[in-house]
Amino acid sequence: LKHILPNCISPIMVQASMDLGGIILTLAAFKFFRIGCSSPYSGVGFDNQY
Repeated sequence: LKHILPNCISPIMVQASMDLGGIILTLAAFKFFRIGCSSPYSGVGFDNQY
């Protein structure tokens, strides 16, 4: 296990970063088509006044 786990961390980090980009793109598409969440639960940028 101590030989396998260090070699798995790099691909897991790459996959997580790719998934994060996909999530952001999906949320942006939902917001564009007005499918996203309603006003009290807006996106993070709206909550922080960006």
